[in-house]
Amino acid sequence: MLWFILRRCGSAVLVLFLSSVLIFLGIRALPGDPASVMAGQEASPAAIEAIRKEFGLDKPLPAQYVDYVGQTLTGNFGRSTQDQIPVADILAERLPVTLELSLLAMLVAIVVGVGAGIVAAVRRGRFADYVATGFGLAGLSVPHFWLGLLGILLFAVTWRVLPASGYVPFTEDPAANLQRMILPALVLGTGFAAILMRQTRSAMLGALSADYVRTARSKGLSEAKVVGAHALRNSLTTVVTVLGLQLGALISGAVVTEQIFVIPGFGKLTVDAVLTRNYPVIQAVVLVTVIGYVLVNLLVDIAYAFLNPGSGCREAPVTRHWRRFRRRPMPMAGLVLVVAFVLLALIGPLVTGDPAAQDYLATLAPRRARTRWAPTTWAGTPSPGSRTAPRCRCRRACCPRCWRWWSASRSGWSPASTGAGWTRS
Repeated sequence: MLWFILRRCGSAVLVLFLSSVLIFLGIRALPGDPASVMAGQEASPAAIEAIRKEFGLDKPLPAQYVDYVGQTLTGNFGRSTQDQIPVADILAERLPVTLELSLLAMLVAIVVGVGAGIVAAVRRGRFADYVATGFGLAGLSVPHFWLGLLGILLFAVTWRVLPASGYVPFTEDPAANLQRMILPALVLGTGFAAILMRQTRSAMLGALSADYVRTARSKGLSEAKVVGAHALRNSLTTVVTVLGLQLGALISGAVVTEQIFVIPGFGKLTVDAVLTRNYPVIQAVVLVTVIGYVLVNLLVDIAYAFLNPGSGCREAPVTRHWRRFRRRPMPMAGLVLVVAFVLLALIGPLVTGDPAAQDYLATLAPRRARTRWAPTTWAGTPSPGSRTAPRCRCRRACCPRCWRWWSASRSGWSPASTGAGWTRS
């Protein structure tokens, strides 16, 4: 068990490192100069250059990445380019809102999805099964934004039982907070509940037809104990795995839901930062989201090992896994591409220099014409009227180069009749 947990933690650290590299390079690849955006349209070049030096944008990309990692490890995400507020304070204000919405949506999804899946599996082929299957199909088909607008129209405008939008912190008024978070949580958790229902129903149908369930029923156990203690426990491994995999979809769905219900969370913060090109906020939001996603998947792996101890804790050592990994061409090709991409991104600026200081128009300009060399005398000196020193000194009339320059020369020199050199005409 300990070896399994350590190996999963090592994999999580590797994923976080690669994610930080991709986030850093992806933000730098966005069009536009962040220094120009922060300085404004009427800023002078000196002011733009001062901003670049202040934020370290004039350094090579490897140096910028090292500074970025060092500041991130200390909790310093920089300052917002709009109002100069520390990004850490903005995250501390917006993160609890998104966490509350995600937890409430996950609670709705678990209660509705797992319960409907169990009922559909136990009542297979009956009316309850058809109702649960129809609910799952509707939850997967209806988009969040349409369901949110429909909920506002029904519960806030027509029936007037819930507020349409807004947010009240839980510490100020818990009742008003829950009253404003019920409708967004229902909208966000509906699609997630549909996925959980389908997965739970499929896993429960496989477990109810297993031999150990048939043996438990033959012993005279009640149906509730057979379903809850035997079938459901062995089906939870699939449910827990789906919970971890769908967390990313839950966070991405929170962006639309927060925009509809005007909730000041991570989703609204991300949209506002992208529209205003607030690069420090974008980096921090994406990095915190990735960290949360990796940590949740790590907890899911550990919970999966506890639920099914014989599945992942007795895996082979690292060397055996590496040998298995090498036998598969596609993962090896992907690993090589990722390593090559990271190396090029880190070494490329050291070789080419600062991309902002290079003059790419000069490289596209046409080459200058070659200098024409005039014929020489017997002593090897340039002929009268020539501009530069000669290249060819063979002084033979049969030489194509000398004959060409002799015909173009205005000095009056001509090839000798013997072909030995140049004579005065």
